[in-house]
Amino acid sequence: MNGKRESGVLCHITSLPGRFGSGDLGGDAYSFVDFLAETDQRYWQILPLSPVGSSASPYQGLSAFAGNPLLISPELLCREGLLKPEELSFDVSGDIRADFEKVSHVRYSLLEKAAERFMNGGFSDGYRRFVKANKGWLKGYALFMAAGGYPACTGMTPALAEKKYSREAQKHMALQYFFFSQWAALKKYANGKGIGIIGDLPIFLDYGSESLWLRKDLFLLDDAGRPSVVSGVPPDYFCENGQYWGNPMYDWQKMREDGFRWWKDRIAVLFNTVDVVRIDHFRAFSRAWQIRPNKNRNAKRGRWENGPGKEFFDAVLPKNKKHAVIAEDLGIIDDRVRALRDECGFPGMCILQFAFDGSDNLYLPHNHRKNSVVYTGTHDNNTTLGWWQEQDPETQDRVRRYLSIDGNAISRQLMACAAMSVAETAIYPMQDVLELDAKHRMNIPGTPSGNWGWRFSWDMLTDDKKEFLKSITGRYFRNTGQNK
Repeated sequence: MNGKRESGVLCHITSLPGRFGSGDLGGDAYSFVDFLAETDQRYWQILPLSPVGSSASPYQGLSAFAGNPLLISPELLCREGLLKPEELSFDVSGDIRADFEKVSHVRYSLLEKAAERFMNGGFSDGYRRFVKANKGWLKGYALFMAAGGYPACTGMTPALAEKKYSREAQKHMALQYFFFSQWAALKKYANGKGIGIIGDLPIFLDYGSESLWLRKDLFLLDDAGRPSVVSGVPPDYFCENGQYWGNPMYDWQKMREDGFRWWKDRIAVLFNTVDVVRIDHFRAFSRAWQIRPNKNRNAKRGRWENGPGKEFFDAVLPKNKKHAVIAEDLGIIDDRVRALRDECGFPGMCILQFAFDGSDNLYLPHNHRKNSVVYTGTHDNNTTLGWWQEQDPETQDRVRRYLSIDGNAISRQLMACAAMSVAETAIYPMQDVLELDAKHRMNIPGTPSGNWGWRFSWDMLTDDKKEFLKSITGRYFRNTGQNK
């Protein structure tokens, strides 16, 4: 990253407290920034910000460019006069987990009113500047959504959609203006407090995304427009049967013809949105597991196909951003993937929950590299307390002996281990900061439902938890901003 010892917290926007069923870009997000600054953190890591489909997974995005309207703060729209105070009289802040079906109903009813009032009031200069700056993707996305998305727009051209749904498309453009305006204000506030935002770039898109409608030529599709191969991974740590994700695969040769222009545009939008980009499933840029579509969603039978390699990163990354990338090099990683990561100079990821299998594996702290990011766990892992409680006695004993701990405060003890690592950056999931058990897990890979809904409440974040986080940050010199 930047050569300094620093740390931060992983917490997606939807996991924040709030009145409207899930976290958003309003007051609680600013309070979270204050918490990070108070505890001397330098990073806030989030999950992808793209609009989501029925699974609510941020990694099954409906757009490579757009922001998720469900993250727009109704309270901030009210301050701008686009919503009335009495329209915000309900309160579902007591929901422990986000019910995204309810959240969508509540929020979209408010967003519809706000967009109508915004349009009826005449478009602002700020809106016109936003439309001009994002003309490469905004209109196409808005038309796609106005036409009802996939599969409603199947067989419909953008020109036909514009004739039929012009005003509805303007509403979706207005929603994107609301999102990016609120996000820019939050990011400015965070940066002003010394907090950088680590964003997430999922390599693949959902089959129902707008890019499959607008740019079919960029994907490996059959004559009927369906994916000829789909994404996934063979059996690994997370799932013994592998994972069948089902995303369409890119036609890398076609993308090479114009110098990966679509990707350049995508990454430019992302770097205008966040400070550091974590590239999810980095290994696919070396080789990706391609699966023939099948009804059983079987991921065991597939084959590795070459990705675009270093040529891709040389083409799409601005020179001043090559230090601002994290490679998610987890799962089945071979020497080719490591070579690509190191040739690009990207830090990889060390996951402490993966470290204690009895071997001298790369995640054990004595094997950490300086140019890496250490995590107790990620959004795909159990919480550290949940992980500890499911380990057999032999593994627990191995952890105790290696770390010289008693295991009675395992979340704090593993966080302290991450903080003292030689890795330049340490990131702690918010669940571990709060010392929560498996009921608070964010995602279980390979399961189709019940994920992504975790939320915390401010009463969980007690003074002693904040003091502990601040203490390990200072004790292991992650608050000095100095090069080491």
